[in-house]
This record gives sequence, C-alpha cells and structure tokens, in this order.
Amino acid sequence: MTLLLILESSYKPRKLFVYSVLVLLSVTLMSCDQGEEPLPVSRTFGGQKDDIFARIIPCRDFGFIVAGYTESYGAGFDDLWIVRFDEDGNKLWERFYGGPSDDRPSCIVQDWNGDFLVAGLTWFFHEGWDSWLVKTDSSGNLRWMKTYGDTLSSKAAKIFPVDESGYLLFGSEESPGKDDFDYYARYLDSYGNPVWQKRYGTSYDDFLGGAWPYGDGYILAGYHELPGTGKDEVFIVKISLDGTKQWDTTIKNGGLVMDGAHNPDGSLILCSSRVGENGNVVTLTKVKHDGDVMWQKDVLRGEYYAESIIESGDNGFILTGSRSLFSPRGWVMKLDQNGNSVWLREFDHEGQIGAAISAAVSRDRNIMVCGYIGEPADAWIAKLDQNGNLIW
Repeated sequence: MTLLLILESSYKPRKLFVYSVLVLLSVTLMSCDQGEEPLPVSRTFGGQKDDIFARIIPCRDFGFIVAGYTESYGAGFDDLWIVRFDEDGNKLWERFYGGPSDDRPSCIVQDWNGDFLVAGLTWFFHEGWDSWLVKTDSSGNLRWMKTYGDTLSSKAAKIFPVDESGYLLFGSEESPGKDDFDYYARYLDSYGNPVWQKRYGTSYDDFLGGAWPYGDGYILAGYHELPGTGKDEVFIVKISLDGTKQWDTTIKNGGLVMDGAHNPDGSLILCSSRVGENGNVVTLTKVKHDGDVMWQKDVLRGEYYAESIIESGDNGFILTGSRSLFSPRGWVMKLDQNGNSVWLREFDHEGQIGAAISAAVSRDRNIMVCGYIGEPADAWIAKLDQNGNLIW
C-alpha cells in the first residue's frame, strides 16, 4: 500500500478508492432508518473538472469555512481551495493556493488570532509527496506556506494550535533508510519552523488516521496491515505535550481508522472501515483514557464506507461517508453516545455518484455537511437539523 493510495481513498471519486478491487456481496443496514427518500443536493460549486470539498469547520465569529481542492481553477492539477460561507450558506470569498502539481488538504483549523491553517500534502516541491502547511489570515490572504519531509514521501494529517507560540503537526512519513512508513509529531513555531519532531512506528507500514488533544497530551490512532494476513491492526498511542510516548495498544482486525471524536464522558470514539465476510463494515470503537477498549460496534455493513465523525453537540455523534463503490452516494448518520443509530440520511443528485466527506455543527446546533457529487465532481454543501431534516 502506498501513500498515494491512502490519499486517493479519502477524497477522489470512488473509481480511485483503494477498496475498488473488492467485490461487495450485500447491502445490509444495521439499526438504521429504512425507506427514507434521498435528500437532494442543491448547493454545488465548481467548474468543468473535479472540484471537491473535503473538510468543513465552524468559524469563531460566524459562518463556516471549507477546505477542498479544485482542478477547474488555480495553477493546475489539484490546487488547495478554501471557501468562506455565512450562516445561510452564501459564499463570502474563496482562495486558491498551490503550484502546477497536486495540492490537497487533510485538515483545517482556526487559531487564537483567527487565522486559518490547512494541513495536507503537495507534490509541487520535489518528486514525491511532502507534508504541507498553509497559513492565511481571517480573510484568506496567505501568510506563509511550509513543506516538511524533504526527499521522503510525507502526508500531514492533523494540525493543532498549542498556544500563542506554536503548533503541533501530525502525519505519516517514509522511514529514513527503510522501506516502510512511520507516523510523526512535529512541534512548529508560529512561523511554521520545526522546533522538534518525534517519530513512532513498528516494522510495518504505519499510517496515521488522526490525532486528538487528550488530557495532558494527545492520542494518536491509525493502522498497519499485518503481513500475510490481509488484515489491518489498529494502533492507539498516547503522547505527552513534548512528544514522549506514554502508552500504546493495538486492536486486531480493526480496519482503516479514518477519524475520531471525543465522547462527553471523556472517552474517544474511533471510526474505521474494514472488510467483513459480506462486504465492507463501518465500525466504531470506544477507547478509555488509558487505552482500554470499552466496546466495539459494527454500525453499517455492505457498501458503506466512513469518512469522518464529529460530536453532534447533544451527547451524540455525526458520521459521514459514501455508499457503494461503483455508484457511490453520500450519507450522514446520527448516533447516540453509545453508538446506537438515531437516523441515517442519504444524498442524491439526479442519480450521480457522490460522497459526504465531512461535517460540522453550526452555532445554531444544526449540521453542516460537505462533499462531492457527479462526474466530473462538483463540490457541495448542505445544512440539516438535529433530526436529519434538510434545511437547505
């Protein structure tokens, strides 16, 4: 498995999805609403080529912001695309960043000054993927951009403002002198310059799925494939603020960890996708602060693939993803704090392929969703209430 395949599996239309070699045998929905009419997609954005919204977050003052990538605009190939919206989904401004090759986001955050940071990867600066970090002001004007990884293939996954003096960047990167991948933590000053970095990993290819602030440090989670088994093992690691590993644990056959979210009781909920006996399985895993697994639940089976999970704002969770590899459709699922389904909604636009890649809770406690629809892909946004009803 290469870093390129890991990248493509997240955002590109499913013709490039890493599981596309699999034949899915059934479509069985577990504990979800059945017979609901698909929700229409009405707010789309883009041009004549693939344009995809990949991450959405609420802004500190009002509205929300999305990070994606576009082939229709910018310098060429996939360029980073940031769009700011008001509370009603009206576009306020958009910006494009990158060079003549591929530049894609994994994460967007807003820091203590109201500036935005986008972590991801770029192919522009040498012949291989670099971890990439872009900082803009609150209006999207570029402050600086940095790359990390040198001649090693590298992908930034998460960025967190630590305090007014710096940031912590997490991602996956080739191991120097070895033919495998590790995951890393890099502490950066306020200008993106590395202050220290730590590497973690095993003798396998270790790919980071996410990182989250947790108590006096951070929890990192990801996966590696066990050679000769065809199965993925989940790893969970706790590090201190200075990057020192405090503990680690593994979960057999846990699948590909895509995202995670804090539970109101102080635990962490990981969302992953894996191959089961009758097709793909979306699994939630609840992990205590010391790494012990409290429970693991398969919430969807068949043609469902998870992209992200967030807290819903009312002690539950919102899960997003796509259904069917060969003609995918985006979906959003709400679960209670114990991982039980509350409702499931799918999106459709004249039968075209699509995915719901990311969600966020707005200041009025409604649910913002973004993704792509169609071939070539158009980016889209939608707003739902906490009961899954479409607002726009």
